[in-house]
Amino acid sequence: MANLGLLDPEFDTRVRALTAAVRDAGFSPNIVSGYRSPQDQARAIDSVARNVYGRPASMVDFSRGIPGYAAPVGGSQHQKGTAVDFQPGPALDWVRANAARYGVDFPSSLSKTDPVHGQID
Repeated sequence: MANLGLLDPEFDTRVRALTAAVRDAGFSPNIVSGYRSPQDQARAIDSVARNVYGRPASMVDFSRGIPGYAAPVGGSQHQKGTAVDFQPGPALDWVRANAARYGVDFPSSLSKTDPVHGQID
């Protein structure tokens, strides 16, 4: 389960309103990633490097991130508590279509590589 306890208070309010609305629409939203510690972000970068490049992450990957996939350690919206990742599926489709009403943005720059990532607008 995602660590939602350390979300930015304003973002937490927006995400709670959004997830309540998606439930009211008949879907079951599932947030799979919330706040990330620096160690969690490093693990995310390493996972992306292994999936995208077929190798473990390098020091360069950790310091620069992997563009379009993962921000560097210290530069992630997840580390700031202002981003969550939703599980793919019908609930995500509803969330993406209605998120702006709740002050949550799904950056178009991530639409192909990280379409589950929502952050404070």
